[in-house]
Amino acid sequence: MGCRMSGQPFELRPYQAEAIRAVIAAYRDGTSSALITLPTGAGKTVIFSEIARRIMPRRTLIIAHREELLAQAASKIGAVAGIVPGIEKGRMRSAPGDVVVAASVQTLARGRKIPGDPFGLCVIDEAHHAPADSYGTVVARFAPRYVLGVTATPYRNDTLKLSNVFEKNVYCA
Repeated sequence: MGCRMSGQPFELRPYQAEAIRAVIAAYRDGTSSALITLPTGAGKTVIFSEIARRIMPRRTLIIAHREELLAQAASKIGAVAGIVPGIEKGRMRSAPGDVVVAASVQTLARGRKIPGDPFGLCVIDEAHHAPADSYGTVVARFAPRYVLGVTATPYRNDTLKLSNVFEKNVYCA
């Protein structure tokens, strides 16, 4: 199971390939929102980049709450999927034809519109933040066919639950 990095194919780690298969199978079986739980450094960005590549030409929206996560996602999507994503944050705008858009949840929650076709997939990086109202507002407004959350911490210290956002934790390592 290969991806592309800098124009050269590379092999996914076995657990990454397994996580991708679990997500694709869950979507095929009718799940519309899935969660992957992997430790820091396990390649969650590689995993969602490959899933985004596989669902093309449907567009993918990647939501994160920190600028460095957007930069990391954009870089990895470029390396794995071979495309340069559009960025939506502050004064940065994506183009209507961008297949992948990485966006700040803060920017989108303020009502920013993203031109172009609807999104087939919405990835929420650091998904333990997903139960917050701002994420719910953004996901509801863009209404993607599928939602994928990735996190190293599948719990919260408040009363909000990830199960309010994600139907299944489809892969945990």
